[in-house]
Formats: sequence, structure tokens, C-alpha cells
Amino acid sequence: MIINIPDKRISQPVDNKAHVSFKGANTIITAARDKNIIGVFTKHYGNIGENIGETLYNLKSSEFKIVRESSRFSTSGNGVLSIKDKNIGRSLIENILFPVISLPLHAANFLLKKAQNVPFLQNAAKNLYNRPLLRVHRELGELDTKTDILKGILDKTEKTITDFSKEKGITPEKLLELLNKPEKDLTQNEIALVKEANNYIRESLYKLSNKFFDKNTGNLNLAHERPANRIITGLLPAPFLANDAYNLSVLCGDSKEESEKEANKRMKQEILRIGITAYLQLLVFGAFTKQVNNSAWFAPVLSAGIVFFSEIYARYKLGNPVFFLSSEEALKYNKEQNQDENSRTKDSEEEKQIQSQQSVSEPETDKKEKRKALMNFDTFKKGVLVLTGTFFTLSFLKNSSYTKNSAIVQGFNNLGKYIKKKIYEPLAYKDFEISTEQYKNVMKSLEDVGGKELKEGHEFIQSKYAREENGVIKIFKSSLSDDGIENVSHSVLKQMKFINMTFNKDEANIIKNAIKTAVRLKNSNIAEKKYDQTAKQAIDIIKKKNITLNAEQEKEIQSIIIKEIKNNAKETPLKVATKLKPFVDIVTEPFKFVFSAARLPFKLTKAGINLIFGKIEKKAAKAELGEENLKNWELKIHRILTEIFGEKQGKSDKINQVVFVNAMEQLEKKTLPYRKAEKALNDAIKEKKNDEEIKKLREITDKAKKELTEYVNTSVEKSFNSVTQSSNKNTDLALMTKLASSTVTSAFLVADNYNMVMIKSKGKNKEEAKEKANERIIQRGSGLFSQAMFINWFNQTFKSTYNSSLLGMAKVAVPNTLTTEYFMRASIGMPIRRKTLNEINEMDRENENRKGFAGKYFEFMRLLTGKKPLKDRLPKEKQNNNENFDVKIVKNNQNHSKRKMYVVKPKNNVNSVC
Repeated sequence: MIINIPDKRISQPVDNKAHVSFKGANTIITAARDKNIIGVFTKHYGNIGENIGETLYNLKSSEFKIVRESSRFSTSGNGVLSIKDKNIGRSLIENILFPVISLPLHAANFLLKKAQNVPFLQNAAKNLYNRPLLRVHRELGELDTKTDILKGILDKTEKTITDFSKEKGITPEKLLELLNKPEKDLTQNEIALVKEANNYIRESLYKLSNKFFDKNTGNLNLAHERPANRIITGLLPAPFLANDAYNLSVLCGDSKEESEKEANKRMKQEILRIGITAYLQLLVFGAFTKQVNNSAWFAPVLSAGIVFFSEIYARYKLGNPVFFLSSEEALKYNKEQNQDENSRTKDSEEEKQIQSQQSVSEPETDKKEKRKALMNFDTFKKGVLVLTGTFFTLSFLKNSSYTKNSAIVQGFNNLGKYIKKKIYEPLAYKDFEISTEQYKNVMKSLEDVGGKELKEGHEFIQSKYAREENGVIKIFKSSLSDDGIENVSHSVLKQMKFINMTFNKDEANIIKNAIKTAVRLKNSNIAEKKYDQTAKQAIDIIKKKNITLNAEQEKEIQSIIIKEIKNNAKETPLKVATKLKPFVDIVTEPFKFVFSAARLPFKLTKAGINLIFGKIEKKAAKAELGEENLKNWELKIHRILTEIFGEKQGKSDKINQVVFVNAMEQLEKKTLPYRKAEKALNDAIKEKKNDEEIKKLREITDKAKKELTEYVNTSVEKSFNSVTQSSNKNTDLALMTKLASSTVTSAFLVADNYNMVMIKSKGKNKEEAKEKANERIIQRGSGLFSQAMFINWFNQTFKSTYNSSLLGMAKVAVPNTLTTEYFMRASIGMPIRRKTLNEINEMDRENENRKGFAGKYFEFMRLLTGKKPLKDRLPKEKQNNNENFDVKIVKNNQNHSKRKMYVVKPKNNVNSVC
């Protein structure tokens, strides 16, 4: 994309035929298609284009050479400055240099801007803030942002035009031409089409322009959020891991100095690993900024790719195997390890001697039973099968025509609805309300700060969907239940009989199904009371099903459908979260996550089935619209899938009422300082206060107005930025990215366990290698489950805070990480801080002897997380070697039974192998 900005100082005329400008602005577009798209956008949001144009012109006119001659710009002979899109290569270079150049400048700009509010620092901070180095950096960043916004405006306006033209069966080029023509040059049909298109575009742009007034929208650049999150969630666990290494070293018999060395080694290893991973994320995510911020799957896949590369590279550098070894490869690795035959023979003899000593000194009856894990790969597979079968059964019972109307199924459905509506929602949500006075003040404030188009959009939605009672405005949406849809279809046929419009049984079924399909596919239209569009869709389906209707019949049936939808649709007020919602979610989110995790095998199986029969289902979707004919065997498959999974619902977009409510919630708060300042000023003028007081109040009002103007303009502009602003919920992406990268890491760790056994057995003990790999799968899976549960818990409970900014993300990520690390250890009896040998043994003994709920809980958590107590992590030779253990007979006070207890004796001559 090239944006051209003419230099007013150059007298050479510019060819006006080749250019079109924003409304009164200096920015001009040369490409004919872009020119028409901007023309359409300007009709609805000309003020935004004007702001962007003025900014670009001011930046271009900067006296600093670096701005004029940046590699992103070029100046032609007629004084036109061209601004070019960044390519992947340039983005990559910028991110390579980010830590050494951009980050310090960002920090300096931030600190100096804040320092200007401190009286004794104000002048010095202002002078430094406006120095060329910092000012140029800010201007280049602002220029990048404005260019990205303009690119987003072009892309999103074009998509809106394309969507409408596709719906009407004309080309986008033809529609663009009509939209940019004067009305006097259009026919009556074209005028009607253009009017409908403008309404559609206005509503679409209204939704887009209000995106960043939603507090749950990710106000972040994912290319920066992911590396920052990786640093927080990686470095905070490092001290915990260092303490683990210290305690394990102590338990192995190492001295305090050796244990400190192990802890420091682990700490440095973690810092290096996290630093490299975060830097790689910064580079790669930065190079693909637009894709990362626009696609829900791109970030997780890219993150998994980074981890995949780093895992392979680390093993390659250390000379370790990367993938699963064959017997021959394992033998080769064994030979390459520098272990002479004598050492191996000696180890073997020592092992035999230890086993011999055990058999003599430990009677069979005194041996402590080995802890048997309830979770292993076999039980895991069986559990997955049971869960998949259970949810398939439940899905069938819920959706099948044979069972869905049964008293039992309906009873469970009603119970769920009752709990949600009577218990959860009253605590977590309340009806949205805004007083008429507040609403009018917000609208006036928007107009005062130049948000005229935004104000008009809100007024349009308010007039269409609001009800005002006792000075309070509420916003309503419509909905049709399953019973309501059935009532509509039956009532339509009944009404048709009254006007002597009769059809046979097959035709009547076609009409009923056509109405159901139209409502299902256009459920957002029902919510927005666009019943005419739903009725038109139903008529189109009926006609495509080869039922002949004349123009009069079409009109009659359409009016009946509209009437019956109105009669059966229920209006409900839109709700907003209460202040209690985060506290309610703290309780409910873990249960939701566990249920979601239990459904995962079913969802994956369902996805696989849909993939296999995807073509048939796409054909079936077209068949519902009368655009395809299914073969008999295809129809049977479709019916079977429908009986199991139910009928597919149309994708519901965010409705206008929700956009309005989200915007009003934020704007009511954000306009309050300006409204208060303006009222105080007006009151002072009316009361004829002294000039000095009025001047002070005017300064406060002007400052508040400036801040509000900046907030409104920035929010609307960000809403169109499709390059450096996330289009997805960052809270959800955080969990997806964690799961994707951890899954890749887990695969390599499983291979490590498998290869370790294969190498030590010279490739002979494949069965034990598989067993160790399976054990590692369970450990990683259960551990990842617990981590994901905590991430989901915190991120969903405090999602508005997380999505607000990088600082907001940190506010959620820090307590999340600390809580997870603490709980994962405390729940299985691992020490949190560094302990002495006696403290570790005492702690382990207490955990082993816990009874009742606490004992069962500890055992369950060990299985759930896949972690073992520190004592159980000792190598076999140190668990069984009596030279390293004192054996004591301990009497249990409760039942007077005796058990054998092993206490580790630290010896300086015992090397740590942990």
C-alpha cells in the first residue's frame, strides 16, 4: 500500500484526477480501488480519516531528516511522500534490535512523560522528552501506527463491501462504483440498493469502530504480549526450581556448598532458557505481527514451532538424541559414552552386592510396598475411551429425535437452566441500565470532542433497541427458543390456510424446514429484530426447493413469517457483569475447566468425524438451502450425525446491542471527568465567580476535554488497526499457546525417557523403554492439566484486567504463576523453601502418615500432577544402598505397628547424581 501526502510548500500542481483525499485532510490515495473504498468509509467516518491525514502530514513535515528519509518513506520529484508497508524482513530486523534500541527509548519516553507531572522535574523532563532522539522515535512509532490503521480501514471496509455484494449477487467492483456515484446518475433500483448497502456498511463499521470500547477486548499487540508473558511465567518459577534442585541435592547426600552449586546452576539454566525463548518469540512473532494478531491459530502454531526448534537445537548442541532411537542407534550412543568396561563391570558387581545385602537384611514381610500409581498409560487409555463414550451417549440423548423430548432429558436441561438463571446469573450479572440524563451527557461529550459519527451510531442503536422508563434506559434483544421456532413454522402454515394458500404434505414440510433453517442461520438477525431479512431468507429457500410462488404469494408468506416471529420472539434486557462476578468465577471456573477437559476426547473425536464427513456435511448445508441434492447414502450419514450431534447453528456475530452496551459502560466512566469539569465551569460562570477561579476551571476543563478526545480517537483508530492490535481474546490465546508449546516439549521429554532406557540397555530393553515413555506421558499430561486449570482460572476470572494492557497482563500472570508454583508443590508435600536433610525427612514422614481426607488428598494430588515426593526421586541405588541410609524401626502411635524408615546419611564421598 502506498499513501501519498502532497507537500503544501511545493508549488508544483498535483494531478487531482489521480487522487482523492479524506474529507478536508492532506492524505491522498492513488490506487483507484483504494480511492473508492476510502470514499465509502469517509461517508460514515470522515473524522477518523481527517485525524489520520493531519497526523501523517505533520509527521512528514518534520524538520528531522530521519523521518523524511526513513527506509519506509520516499519522496518523489513533485513533493509527494510515499509511505510503504513493512515487509517481514524489515519487521524481523527491527525486533532483533528492539532490546538494545527501541526498548530503552520506549522506557525513556514513558518515564519522562510521567516526570512532567512532577513540579520540580517538569522543565527538565520536558526538555529531554523533546530532544531529537526521543522525538524521532515517537514520531516513527506514531507514523507506523497511523499507517497500520489506514491499512486496516481499507481492508475492513473492503471486506464489508465484499460481504454485502456477495449477499446481493453482484461484484464488489460494481457495488463500489454505485456507492461512489452521485444519486442523480443512479436508477431507482440502484438507489434502493445503494441505500440498503449504506445501512449495512454503517452498521458494520459501527461494530468495528467500537471494538476497543469493550473492556474484554485485547488492548495488546500479541507480538509483545507473548514474550512479556513468557518472561513473567518463566522467571518467577526459576527460584522455585532452584530450591527443588537444592533440596534434591541435599537429599542425595551432598553438602550444603554442593547443593548451593546445584541450585545456582538450575537458576542460571532457567534464566538463559527463558531469555532465549522470549527473544525468539519477539523476533518471530514480530516478523509475523499481522498474522499473529488476526488469526486465532497462528500464535499457538508459531509458538509450538519455536519450541520445536529450540528443543531440537538444544539436544543437537549437547550431542543428545532428538527423536526415538532404534536398537542399533541406541547401541551406537551407548558406545560413544565414555564408560570403560571395568567401570561398567564394577557398577554391575556393586549392584549385585547391594541386592544381595537387601535379600539378607530385609525379610520379605518387612519390605515397604511400592507405591502403585492409579494413573498409568493403560488406565489413561481406558479413561479416554470411557469419557468419549459417555459424552457421545449424552450428546445422543440430548440431540436425538427419539430422546430429546423425553421427561428425563428435559428434566436435566431444565435443572441446568434453573441453576444458571436462578443462582449463577443473579450473582454474576445485572440488567444494563443508564439514566437518560447520563446518556444525553455522554452523547454531548462525544460531539464536543469530535466524535460526531460515533454519537450518531449510538443514537441509532438506542432509538431502535432501547426502552425508557422512569428516566432509565434499558437495551433489549429478541430471541426464539426451540419451541418458539416450532410455533412459528406451525402458525405460518395455519395462517396460509386462511388465505386459501394450500400445499401438500411434502410441500408443507419443506416450508416448515425452510423457516427453521432461516431462523437458525440468521439468529443474530432475530436478536436485532431484523425479521424481514429472516423472512426473505425463508422465501429464497422455499423457491430453491422447487415450490413455485408468484410475487403476491411471496409477499403474503413473507408478511406472515414476520408477524409470527414477532408474536413468538421474547425480548430480554441485555446484562452486564456485576462487581461480584470475579469472585463467583473464582468458584465456578475450575469446575467449568474440569468439565471442558473431560469433554476434550469427545470434542477431538467429533472433530475427526466431521473432518472425515466434512464434504457430506457441507453438501448437506447447501441442501438445506436448496442449492444441492444429497444422494440417499449421503442423506443417511447426515441424519445419523444429526441424531448424535444435533443440527448445526449459524454463526452468531456480536449484535449491535452488545456493542452499544459495552461502549456505554466505558464511555460513561471515561466522559465523567470532562462532564464534571464542564459543569463546575458553567456553574462558576453562572455564579459570576472571580476571573482567576474561572480561568483555573477552564484549564481543568480543557485538559479533561483533550484527554477525552485522545481516548475516543485512539479507541476508534485502534479498532481498525488489524496489524499491531489483537483481534482475538488474549486470555484464550494465552491458554492455547501454553498448551501448544507444552505439548511439543512433552513429546521431546517422553522421547528422552525412552532413549535413556534404550541407551543404558544397549537397545535391548525396548519394553521397559516404552513403559518409561508411557509413565512420562501421564506425568506430563496430568501436570499440564493442572497448569492449564490455573491459567484458565485466573485469566477467565480477571479477563478484563488481563486484556487491558501489558501491565494488566502482568497483574494477572504474576499471582497466577506464584499460586501455581506454590500449590503444585504444597499439594504433594514438596518443600517450598530450602530445607535441611532432617527437615526434608521429617516433612516426608508426616506426609506419609497423614490419615483421612488430608492423606487421600495428598495421594490424589501426586497422581493428578504426576510429581513425586523428593524422597521418591532418588536413584534406585541410593534408595536401596544401606551404606547411604540408616535403617530405623519406627513405632506408629496410633496402631502400635512397626514400620521400617530410611534416613539418609550425608557423606562427603557420595557424589550427587540427582
